[in-house]
Amino acid sequence: MDEKLPFGLITFFSTLGHGGFRDSYKATIEDLAQNIDLALFPVKLANIKYPTGEKDYAIGMQNWLRFKGFRCILNEGNWADNDVSKHKEYLSDVIKLLHDNELNTLPFTFWMEGDVVLRVREGKLIDYIQKSAQILVNNKNILRVGITDRLDEFSRINGVKEKHGLDRQAIRIEGEDSFYLHNDLFNFRVSICRQRDLFQAARILLHNFEKLSYHCEMGFSDAIKMLSDERYCFVDFEPKLIQHLHGETEEFKYSKA
Repeated sequence: MDEKLPFGLITFFSTLGHGGFRDSYKATIEDLAQNIDLALFPVKLANIKYPTGEKDYAIGMQNWLRFKGFRCILNEGNWADNDVSKHKEYLSDVIKLLHDNELNTLPFTFWMEGDVVLRVREGKLIDYIQKSAQILVNNKNILRVGITDRLDEFSRINGVKEKHGLDRQAIRIEGEDSFYLHNDLFNFRVSICRQRDLFQAARILLHNFEKLSYHCEMGFSDAIKMLSDERYCFVDFEPKLIQHLHGETEEFKYSKA
């Protein structure tokens, strides 16, 4: 077996699945396992969120994920889509998971939501994970390395200011064709970070919860950006090289049948 990675793997699932596809968690994990040996992650944590009345289904998810090598944390809560309750419930789980003692023994964390699959078009996933660690080691002000879903993400970010009046920008580095820098939001779907930064951001969230829990990704972005001295503290790999697909896309649902 290859040497284990200095990474924890954390995943966030719900018994409600995505778009009526309750088994989206299986599609995510099975796809990930096709791209990398899950045994390379010394810590694998799965957060399973369930509403009142769904505990039995959550236990079934837990049993399947345990078989895949995950330690599971079950959290009951009630929320509604497009409502602040969803953001508060999600962030409360994020805070809890990022305080996990075993996770905090490792320098890096690979964070995935339970409704994404990856499309690695050049190289292997482990190459991008190792490249992420190198980026984070070389610049303490970079807080996140991500894998985006949109092929036009670079131009989308640069259009945010004109469209919404928000100070967002993406820039490329001369001579670097595998990733770019930006100051957009922290994306929960696929992110690679130093675990200490995630822990510190969780602490900031914990002590400013009512102020920052208005939106999960915006609030978490506000918290973690406090840890960087640079304007462009996030990195995304070029999606022509590696991309994720979200549960809203038809391609994601390939395993639904």
